[in-house]
Parts: sequence; C-alpha cells; structure tokens
Amino acid sequence: MARVKGGISQEILRKLLLLKVIIITGGSSGSPRFWSQLFERLFKDKDIDKRAVKDAFYYLKKRNLIIGELIGGVNGQLHIRLTAEGIKEAAKYRINDLKINCSKQWDEKWRIIIFNLSKKEKSKKQAFLKKIKELGFHDLQKNVWIMPFACGKEIKALREFFDLDVKDLRIIETKDLEEDKILKNVFKLRTIASQEP
Repeated sequence: MARVKGGISQEILRKLLLLKVIIITGGSSGSPRFWSQLFERLFKDKDIDKRAVKDAFYYLKKRNLIIGELIGGVNGQLHIRLTAEGIKEAAKYRINDLKINCSKQWDEKWRIIIFNLSKKEKSKKQAFLKKIKELGFHDLQKNVWIMPFACGKEIKALREFFDLDVKDLRIIETKDLEEDKILKNVFKLRTIASQEP
C-alpha cells in the first residue's frame, strides 16, 4: 500500500491511533457542527487550514483508512475510528517518530538487544536494522546491538510493529560489560562519577 501523503492526513492517523475513537455529537460530516467538533478534538490550539483538514479527512475515508459509524440515528453520535488498514498505516508514523532520549548523564547501565529473525523474514530484518541504527544503537556482534540509554518503551513499540515475540527480540539491562571502554568512547559517555568536582 502506498504511503499516505500530506502532513495533515498523517496527523489525523496519529491522533486516531492515540485516541482510538473520536465521538462527534449530533450530525453527519455534512454539518458545520461536525467540522467544528472535529477540529477541536484533532487540532485544538493549532493554526490549521480547515479546508485542508476536510480534504485530508475525505482522502483518508476514500482510502478506507478511517470509518465513521453513526450511532443513535441522524442526531446521534458519529464514532470516527481507524480501520484495520488505517491502524497499520498509522503505526508506521508512530515508529517513524520514535526517538531515544540520549541524556548527557549516563546511569552506567547498558541496554542490549538480541534478536533472531529467520531467513524468510529478510525484508523485516532489514527494516528493523535500519530503524535501530537510526535510533543510535551500535552493533556488538551478530544480531546483538547495544545502547547506553533507557529504551524499553521504544523496543516494545518496535516489537509490536514488527509483530515479534520476546523470543524474537529480547532486551537485557546490565551494569557489567567486559571491555566497554571503546563503547564508552563511541557513545561519548559521561558517567555520574566523572561529573563530580
């Protein structure tokens, strides 16, 4: 499936992934009340072109990435949510937005990830490797990568996105790592002790 174009379309997908559902009361997408409520829930306090939001909304609906279900008749509630395809598409943007907080002060713990993907999953492995390199991981040896900063949430998000089990992608946290001087230089680490006067 081709990627969704346009920042507003991508933002709507991200917000719906986070909110699960947006409930609009009293009216269909043809009413001004619908649009005012939608803007309020999606882009509160943002200077957004309302025409562009409408265009993005209809674009996503046409591509079957979002769906609206009317509950309670014409004047009831319209529940807007992601379709199964919409969830997949939105997850791509959540992964693209992942960042690891590389704080200046290191807690002297190493985070090591070990992964095991079969040869059949070559494209998945390539995509996974590309992402962990972007996040700043350094390779320790085959299928073992290391990071000195907390990254549990980010690894769990990657595990979910790539549909992996713990046995496929495991994270280890340790203070003891043999011969880690080179790695400390690679990551330009400043330990708590080294910052004391």
